[in-house]
This record gives sequence, structure tokens and C-alpha cells, in this order.
Amino acid sequence: MVDIFVLSSITEGFGNIIAEALAVRTPVISTDCMGGPLFILEGGEYGDLARSGDLKALADCIVNRLISLEEINYEKLQKRVEAFSVNTIGKEYLSLFKTKIK
Repeated sequence: MVDIFVLSSITEGFGNIIAEALAVRTPVISTDCMGGPLFILEGGEYGDLARSGDLKALADCIVNRLISLEEINYEKLQKRVEAFSVNTIGKEYLSLFKTKIK
């Protein structure tokens, strides 16, 4: 069985579900909608992006991903998720608070 995660939103906030999919080593396909997918997937570096509202482009991304699953670098996906870990984000918050308090 092959698993991929597809997000077909018109707009999306941060998109925790994308980070969660990457965390469990699931390839992501998302619309390049307003919000977080472009940021989380770093413009397509960590997942496939299709223009929002373009159903054919989204379908093409799905088919292409299913055909090329052997090309997925799961370690690379895992490294991207580390940018959103509690430890990483917690340190960023603490640093921000320390800067604002001074």
C-alpha cells in the first residue's frame, strides 16, 4: 500500500497537518494556496505544490508522486519537520521573549 497526503485547500493557516504528515514520513501534495503550504514545503522542496483551483495540476501531482515513490528522500522530510518541533519552536519563542524584554 502507498500513502500520500493531499491537501486541496483554497486557503490554509500554518497547516499543522502538513508538518504532521511529514513527521510520519508521508509524502505531501498540496495546493499552493494562501497560507502555510508554500512555507512549510519551502516552495516545493519538501513536497509537491499545485496551483490552487487547478484540479488537473493537482491530479497530475498525485499521479506523478505515485509513479515516482522510490525517489522520496524520507530522511530529508524528517529533517524539515525538525524545524517545527517543540524544542526548536520553544527556543525561538524564548529568544524572541528575551529580545523583547531587554
